[in-house]
Amino acid sequence: MVEFAYDRWKRVVIHEINKLDVNDLAKLHALGVPAGGMGRPFLWANGMIFEHNNMAPTREVIKDQLQGTIHWSSLQFAFMPQYQNEIKVESITLQVGNVNGNRLFFELADWLKRTYKDE
Repeated sequence: MVEFAYDRWKRVVIHEINKLDVNDLAKLHALGVPAGGMGRPFLWANGMIFEHNNMAPTREVIKDQLQGTIHWSSLQFAFMPQYQNEIKVESITLQVGNVNGNRLFFELADWLKRTYKDE
């Protein structure tokens, strides 16, 4: 019989964080998208909309991952208290995935709220 194991991530290292207004973040995502097109999707959890970029899978990054640490090269986020499944920027549609049930993303949003609450 197969054994299944769930081993949560222990640590997320974010090397660059950019806090933007939700409209500015959406406009940034719409850059280069042809009129009527669809841009890259966003994630939403716990009142935050965001996108993260993983680091390239080098030997060091993979070694850290096997020990429970994720490295993100960057994170762009904005406060968005109410979930919307899409954002329109002129004629461009940006999809938003609700990942509120993902513990890592929910805790990330909570940490961002505490860290950036006064900015």
